[in-house]
Amino acid sequence: MAYVAGFDFDVFVSYARIDDEADFPDDTRWVTTFVAYLTTALRKRLGGTDELKVFFDRSTLNSNSELEELKRSAAKSALFLSICSRSYAARSWTMQELEAFVAQPDSSPRIFAIEIMPLDHGMSYPDILEQRHREAFFMQTENMRGTTVPLPPSDPRFGHLIHDLAEQIRNQLFAMRAVSDVKAMTASLETNRTPAATAQDTQASGARVFVGQATDDLGFQADQMRRYLDQFDHVVLPVGDIRQDAEGFKEDTRNHLQGTSLFVQLLGPFPGRSAPDMSQSYSQTQFNIATEMGIPVLQWRSMNVNLDEIGDPAHLETLTGQGVIVSGFETFKAEVKDRLDQFKTSEPKRNRSLDDGSLPVVFINADRSDLAYARKVRDEFVRNGFLASIPLDRGDETDLQSYLRENLIECDGLVMIYGDTSPVWATRSLRHFNKLRANRDAPPRLVAVMVGPPDGKARDLGVSMPGLRVVGSTDEWQENTVEELIEAFSD
Repeated sequence: MAYVAGFDFDVFVSYARIDDEADFPDDTRWVTTFVAYLTTALRKRLGGTDELKVFFDRSTLNSNSELEELKRSAAKSALFLSICSRSYAARSWTMQELEAFVAQPDSSPRIFAIEIMPLDHGMSYPDILEQRHREAFFMQTENMRGTTVPLPPSDPRFGHLIHDLAEQIRNQLFAMRAVSDVKAMTASLETNRTPAATAQDTQASGARVFVGQATDDLGFQADQMRRYLDQFDHVVLPVGDIRQDAEGFKEDTRNHLQGTSLFVQLLGPFPGRSAPDMSQSYSQTQFNIATEMGIPVLQWRSMNVNLDEIGDPAHLETLTGQGVIVSGFETFKAEVKDRLDQFKTSEPKRNRSLDDGSLPVVFINADRSDLAYARKVRDEFVRNGFLASIPLDRGDETDLQSYLRENLIECDGLVMIYGDTSPVWATRSLRHFNKLRANRDAPPRLVAVMVGPPDGKARDLGVSMPGLRVVGSTDEWQENTVEELIEAFSD
């Protein structure tokens, strides 16, 4: 199983076999060395995981059956890495590997490329590589001729470029894994919800807001936006799936947009995919429909999007539109909330509970040593109709802290696991949560410490707060503890 669920491989390395041949006796195989260093750098950035699967085929291709197997592997990979060169551009098999990957949905943002030998005049790559930034892994010799050669692994720049590329790939893998985790959790939640809600029968005291279909690279932010708005009792649409054929997509979009107060759209560096019989991307089509229906629109793009690298003129025009907000994502979330507050009905905000069809949000905070049990607690809450999450255990430390802060501010209830961790961690975690209370829009409906083994530690943490529940025992993890917390949540 790969690091990103739903794929056989995380990275497919596409290269011309001649580029891995040694140039002279005792010379290293350049591509083999590059892949080895990159794989190591990636594993380090992913927390040392053994789940990372890199497809790198070193066999000499001799038959069509081998090519078909390579194409199948490319299509089943999360990311595609082209090692571009004159040989790469001239080989039909490497182009067929690329075509097999590009044929998959939302493939464009998942393609990475380096170049070890610039092309001769008159040569070119396929458009999707021609328009993409290709990191230069080549240099010119210091003699008078200045001949271009692949950058030697012994050159200090080689290591720096490897780590830069590894960080970019890591960020994409991390985002795709987060999206797949959210989708899996959502599917589990939908299975346990009865009856299923529709756009027409969803009831809430807030405004109706449509979050537009996002490309894969923005899927995690789109899910964050939906959860963020849902906690303020806004009706977040669409509810359920939208058909992906041209006519069905347009019809379902119009139906969900009926009576909507605001259309929210996240824009990235790529326009995204479309149906075969659709002239524009899904995201552009939804924007056009919302505009035609006279619905207010809020569009956002990250400050990190490099406009100089946008190859699609129409998409560049969209990204630079007059109404597009260019900011940090948290700032944009606050802007959307402020705009929706203007549309709120005068009805009082409902009391969130398990029996009214809504999904209360519970955050199970745990130190790394207690994450295994935290997952079991999360799953039990999910089975009882909650949206439950736990801390991430891998990734950039800044991202992890930001994710923790969002959960502590946005959750309806907090459960802290106190098992193998130290009492110092548990005490500091409660104090940290207390500092963030001022940023919350409503007090939590539940704050609890779930105590478990090992035995011998003090059950009393030495710190408390009004309404804090301490449940469980140091003797053993008690199965009925979660049930007790669910009952307390509904009180």
